[in-house]
Amino acid sequence: MKVIIDTNILICMMLDVEPQGSWINPRDNTKVDNVHLRAKALKDYIEQIGGVIIVPTPVLAEYLVGIDKEKHIDHVNLISSMSCFELVSFDEIAAIECAKLPTLQEIRQLASSAESTSSKIKFDRQIISIAKANNVNEVWSHDKNVFKKCTDLGISIKSLADIAPPPEQFPLYPDDETGTHITH
Repeated sequence: MKVIIDTNILICMMLDVEPQGSWINPRDNTKVDNVHLRAKALKDYIEQIGGVIIVPTPVLAEYLVGIDKEKHIDHVNLISSMSCFELVSFDEIAAIECAKLPTLQEIRQLASSAESTSSKIKFDRQIISIAKANNVNEVWSHDKNVFKKCTDLGISIKSLADIAPPPEQFPLYPDDETGTHITH
């Protein structure tokens, strides 16, 4: 199985922190809890089944923006060293796929939209076209635009709401004095 992830999910997988703010399921606008644990559960699941998590280089670039510049190489090396991750460039095949994505109406919107909106759409399209060029099984994202475009194209799209966080594990022996579980 091959999946492709967006920047926010990569951040949750790689950094040991719960993200700030609320995450909303793009499918039904409900709040998603335990985002960090769900991202770890996704990574663990893909590893267990011998799958691959494709990290598009545009996603890697956006991820690195939030990292201290002195540690960029360390983070790239860490991602590259993990067997479940594969860094994939926006290459010629992805460029061809990207050129096929917009409808005539979308081309008109791009031509008249603000620069930031236009850039974001182009970035999202690169992720989707890399997914198509690499025959991924699923795209994992929380971006409504990515969700809509993947749905329109018949690409399987999921959010972290689609995977349960791992169950909480308790030690076998409770603390004798308090009756609570001892954590080590």
